[in-house]
Amino acid sequence: MLTLLALHGAGRDEADLVKFCHEVAPQARLNAPRGQFAQADGFTFFRRRSDRSIAAAEVVDLATKWVSLRIYLHLVRSW
Repeated sequence: MLTLLALHGAGRDEADLVKFCHEVAPQARLNAPRGQFAQADGFTFFRRRSDRSIAAAEVVDLATKWVSLRIYLHLVRSW
């Protein structure tokens, strides 16, 4: 089964992409976590540098951790 990982934008929250994801792939499982850093009226996943850029390595690292956790949980549940 397809699983979508939906990462909301800065200053938003995990509910932002739920409707869109269900329209794009109605049968897919959805993993829509909340960003860990508070920003404006919402949250963000990545720390911003002073020039507002984001380190690409942080993006890849965080996505890898989420995917690894999801696989681990799937394996534990199927045991």
